[in-house]
Amino acid sequence: MHLLLDYTMREKPPSRARNQITASVLRLLERELFDEITITQICQEAQIARATFYRNFETKRDVIRYMLIRDIAQYQSRGYVPHDMQDAITDFFRYMPYSRELLKVLERNRMFSVFDDMYAYWEQVYNEEKDSLFPHDEVDDDYLREYFKAVPVGLLKVWTERDFRETPEQLAELLCRMLRRKE
Repeated sequence: MHLLLDYTMREKPPSRARNQITASVLRLLERELFDEITITQICQEAQIARATFYRNFETKRDVIRYMLIRDIAQYQSRGYVPHDMQDAITDFFRYMPYSRELLKVLERNRMFSVFDDMYAYWEQVYNEEKDSLFPHDEVDDDYLREYFKAVPVGLLKVWTERDFRETPEQLAELLCRMLRRKE
């Protein structure tokens, strides 16, 4: 089982209240910036008591984090087995537009840091593929791993800023070229 999917399954299962809260946050984000939204507004929009919010989330940032982890867990749960690194990356970028609304919210609110939770997934991919990607590289493994984890999120951010202009195949090709580049 993938790390994020495992993490999500350990959390509370989706509930009607969680669904109401996440939908309310997305509706509010159509009108306001994230930092301007209050817990009170979220509760009013979701038509729930404040205590219900806090039974489900500690902070409003946790709502965004939950939506991202939920979407990534859905992606991972499909059971798709890529045949190589480029196929894995292409598949990832093909799937992410399904989260387009959330990605645009993250971009508009400069909140791509919530992708830190996704780094565990990319670290797993790195560990499985590092010998084929960097067979004779003399760069310290710790640096390579961090580079590998950060680059896909950076590309996703730019892709969102560009309103998903490039195809998933173009992004996968670009990322694979970057990862294989030798100085």
